[in-house]
Amino acid sequence: IAALGASASGKNAPRSTNKRLAQHLGISNLLADDTASSEGLEDALFHRKVMLLQNDEFHHLLIAAKSKNETRFGRMMSLFKRLYSESGDVYNCRPLARETEVRTIDSPSLTIFATSIPKPFYSALDASTLSDGTMSRFIVIEGAPIHRDETGGLVFADKRKDFSEEIMEAAKFWVEFNPGGSMNAMFPKPQIVEHTPQAKLMVQEGWGKMAKKYNSSLDIGDDEANSIWGRGMETTNKWALTRACSRDYRNLIITDEDVYAGLRLANHQIERGFFTSG
Repeated sequence: IAALGASASGKNAPRSTNKRLAQHLGISNLLADDTASSEGLEDALFHRKVMLLQNDEFHHLLIAAKSKNETRFGRMMSLFKRLYSESGDVYNCRPLARETEVRTIDSPSLTIFATSIPKPFYSALDASTLSDGTMSRFIVIEGAPIHRDETGGLVFADKRKDFSEEIMEAAKFWVEFNPGGSMNAMFPKPQIVEHTPQAKLMVQEGWGKMAKKYNSSLDIGDDEANSIWGRGMETTNKWALTRACSRDYRNLIITDEDVYAGLRLANHQIERGFFTSG
């Protein structure tokens, strides 16, 4: 997830919330604010299986990844993309000199929460980051203008405020979520979340429209458009599932409203992608 907002808009608030919530739940070891190398991140994920990486001023990493003098950042972006693609498969770690067996991660789960200022973020994107699928793997959320109170002062959330009982119950539910039983840590077994009949129809209709655009871009050899349209429905489904999980985690089902929200977000992101590519 790439969260974009102007300077002094409070981009640190969600990162701080994540850290405080993780501390309350005893899972701070699953969070990282930064990583120095792709190798270090891979090793950490091998031991933890699940991680949340929070990165501020993400546009700096995007720029550095394209530099021929900063190859370690390029390797890091390649790792991000590979882990994304193999999140539902078995990931083979790099071989180590003293290891005789191949280290594997079944269904690696790395979530990146990146924040940035909109203009430098979009400026850091070019044809290569669009055609290789870098941007299409992200869900990009742009923050609203900064809110001011009646006196003209900026209004921010109180970081010292305790979490509500409802939030703590939901967070605890997901920490303990274990559909695969005792072997879930080594061999994760996902839970299938069904769609309502109307939601299924909306998914099929949305996929049909995006598939036509995807095939058209293939016919004319437009790599940027091909990448953008190719992951449009993936973004739709991810956001629809996220919304369903947030809306009612006790009774998981994807409704037409969830799919509609996913389609709106995906189409907005697609339009932004074409705008960025010129």
